[in-house]
Amino acid sequence: MPTVRAATSSTRSTWSSCSRTPGPSRPAGRSAPSDESAPLLTDGCGSLSRTTDQLPTGQAGYADRMPRQVDHAVRLAAVEDAVIAIAADAGFDAVTIRAVAKRVGASTSVVTHYVGSREELLCNAVRRELDSRRAEAEAAARDLDGRAALRAVVEWAVLSPSERTHRFWLALVLSAAGQPTLREELDRFNRWWTRQIEELLREAGSADPARETDLISLFVDGIVVSGFDAGQAWTPERRTWLLDAVWATLSI
Repeated sequence: MPTVRAATSSTRSTWSSCSRTPGPSRPAGRSAPSDESAPLLTDGCGSLSRTTDQLPTGQAGYADRMPRQVDHAVRLAAVEDAVIAIAADAGFDAVTIRAVAKRVGASTSVVTHYVGSREELLCNAVRRELDSRRAEAEAAARDLDGRAALRAVVEWAVLSPSERTHRFWLALVLSAAGQPTLREELDRFNRWWTRQIEELLREAGSADPARETDLISLFVDGIVVSGFDAGQAWTPERRTWLLDAVWATLSI
């Protein structure tokens, strides 16, 4: 499950100089309006940006209009943190460029310096969040194999996420049906999860990895939903007891 990281007040304060002297905005579907000799960077979601230190000085470069101390990676991370925090608090319909700008204490033109559209904003933030959760799951199973690795990954999914993480995940699932960008990112994560669990079940000697993957996935999703139905997340002890009960039904 993805973990939510909200932008902190200290992170927001780093935007003060940029909000006074923002880089030029970039409309959806267009590349950054700077000198074409500067190399473009892409992250796989369609975002294009240029780093300040790669841009020429002079009348056409960003470097003359933005503070030298600007850390683009930090600011982009703050934008993405804001997306995740807003989605967890109010759902993805509330995630707009204006809302993100307000959250980080910047103008909308600063946000559109990093992303050209709301779709890119969502893709970048959600992909980073889900990739981070994927890395955590893989780290939990590192140096383990078979049954032990499977148990480690499922325990990570069931016991590690916070209530706020669960709110983000539920918001993602509910919004994916009507927002293709979210649907694509959720499907991407789910394909990885299914392959991972099936492979671990196979290594553990499962008689039917596909069906037992369905059982584990249903259990993990049920833990998320149960917290909302009950008004609060189930205790770790209760979740562990249920995990042990599900585990006993597996053919491993």
